[in-house]
Amino acid sequence: MTLSQLHYIIALDKHRHFGKAAERCNVTQPTLSIQIQKLEKELGIVIFDRTKNPVVPTQEGELLLAQAQTVLEESKKLKNLAANTRAGFQGKLRIAILPSLAPYLLPLFIGTFLEKYPQVQLEIVELHNYQIFGRLRQDRADVAITVAPIEAEGFYEIPLFEEPLAVYLSLNHPLASKDTLVIDDVDLEECILTDDAYSMRQNIEKLQHETSKEKTISMTHNLKYRSGSIESICRIIEAYGGITILPYLATLHKSEWERQFVRYFENPPFRQVIFLTQRGFEKQKLIDLLKEEILNKLNFNKQMQIQT
Repeated sequence: MTLSQLHYIIALDKHRHFGKAAERCNVTQPTLSIQIQKLEKELGIVIFDRTKNPVVPTQEGELLLAQAQTVLEESKKLKNLAANTRAGFQGKLRIAILPSLAPYLLPLFIGTFLEKYPQVQLEIVELHNYQIFGRLRQDRADVAITVAPIEAEGFYEIPLFEEPLAVYLSLNHPLASKDTLVIDDVDLEECILTDDAYSMRQNIEKLQHETSKEKTISMTHNLKYRSGSIESICRIIEAYGGITILPYLATLHKSEWERQFVRYFENPPFRQVIFLTQRGFEKQKLIDLLKEEILNKLNFNKQMQIQT
């Protein structure tokens, strides 16, 4: 059994035509057909039903194809690991990142990271968690920058940093008269939240459960708006009214005029930002460099003192 033979059966399963599969594998049709027959003889099963047009896998073949795909994926990881070990700090790192993190975190480290490591190519895409999970499983991303908790199995979480949370509210909101807030001032039912704000909501609910203060009622309780963009929500609040939970990094990009809408907590809740990878991650050197560069750019305590 060879990896080439596994490539041949995967190609035939995809194209369901010997000629097209051979073309995809850059071999002649007789070569592909003979190699698949040799594999079937070695394993003692028929992988494809050739009496059908187009050819289709047999029941036993379906099981074999699934395992063959796994073997090829693992062999690719092994090659990448060896190449990364030989090459050192170079190669491609494919990153998926939450929309609520991307606009604020990426500008902090992209420029300096690429300047330090010019042989590393970053390929970045903004995705929500349900899209991130699939992209990692399909080996279309090497690492994701997201927030805990993760409601999916089979991934490895690498803690990155804890990000304080703040509030963005309209000037006619009942809480606008306060300079700072306590956690029970906020009614999560009235907050306009992004689609990926589950962790922020969970952390605040946990803290609120430990106290029993009465919450303020907003005049915008009848507005329900879902968005993947924090900035879109901020514009709605400025124009119409309302309140939202704001990641601390987002507050650092606000203009002097926008900061009048920001309120900080006396004892802020946090969200945990993490790297998410598949188990057996083979680009550990690159992710270690990325983590180091991000953490070098973050100093929440110092920034908090400046802002408040």
